[in-house]
Formats: sequence, structure tokens, C-alpha cells
Amino acid sequence: MGTKSILLVSVDLTTAQLDVSEWERAGVAVHVSETFDEALIEVQRSFFDMLIVDTRQDSKAALEFCRTAKARNPSVKLGLIGSEAIVAPGDLAVDALIIRCSESEREKRVGHTDT
Repeated sequence: MGTKSILLVSVDLTTAQLDVSEWERAGVAVHVSETFDEALIEVQRSFFDMLIVDTRQDSKAALEFCRTAKARNPSVKLGLIGSEAIVAPGDLAVDALIIRCSESEREKRVGHTDT
């Protein structure tokens, strides 16, 4: 079995770099694309075992990218990064949902009590 490869599509390069470091330590080859156009070029050029797509900036474009990429390679695994509100449409077979939210969103959900 060869090295697994991931294409991470995210504009949040700070968080993406943390993810990349972890995956590379686990022996996974990771390529990062900042735009969906760049990611489509990579999907045409290379084979990836998994696509991990951040939907927080532009969920409509992210899901359209996922549909296009899955049409090119139906066996590719698909992971979506989003807030708790993310819902994968029925036409996409999503293998993983990664929930991330900002500190302010976390505070709204958890609330603060002074005791």
C-alpha cells in the first residue's frame, strides 16, 4: 500500500498548516490549495485519496467543487470542514464532517456564567 494523499482546500492557511503537520507526521502526503480553481487543476493533474474542503468561506462554491471532483473520481473520499450548521447535500457521499467554529461562536453556544 502506497502513501495516502490528501488535497486540502482552505483559505485559512494558519489552521491548514496545523492540519498538514499532523497528517504529514502520520505519513500522509498533503497538498494545499487556497482556491477552488487551483484545486480543480490539482484534481485534473493528480490522484488524491481524499479531498478535505473548507466550506466556511463559500459553501456554494465548495459544494460545486466537490460535485465536480467526485464526477472526475467517484472513489475519492470526501471530507467537509464547516460550522455546526453544515449539511451535506444528498447528492454528495461525504465520508467525514469536521466541525470548526470561531471562539465567538463557541462562546455563544456555551455561554458564560460568573460564579
